[in-house]
Amino acid sequence: MLLKILHLISATILLISHATFFFRGMYIHRTKSKPQKIDYMSRLLSQLTLATTIITGLILLSPRTIHFAIHILFGFLPLVAIPVVFFFRILLRKKKSLPWLLPLLNLIFITVAFVTGIMISLKVGR
Repeated sequence: MLLKILHLISATILLISHATFFFRGMYIHRTKSKPQKIDYMSRLLSQLTLATTIITGLILLSPRTIHFAIHILFGFLPLVAIPVVFFFRILLRKKKSLPWLLPLLNLIFITVAFVTGIMISLKVGR
């Protein structure tokens, strides 16, 4: 039970910190302003909680939840997106272009994983 609570807290912090990182990043990009302490902290917190959320999620896997493959898929997609977007930018020869692409994809993946995780906990908890 304690591990489920840790997973939920970690996932919630991940979603909030990554959303902050993404929206602040868009603001910084649009206004050409400099990142502030909150920007660095939200990025770091997002990176740390992604690892924690994935590890606790893997430990919690059971035959009862394995049929929720979409949750597992979207839980891992943020990790997969990092090298994919990196190589995509190299192929386009635009390493600095589309700075919002990876954060946007990961925000979508994290949000879907969060929502499906809530759905799993409501269904399995019955």
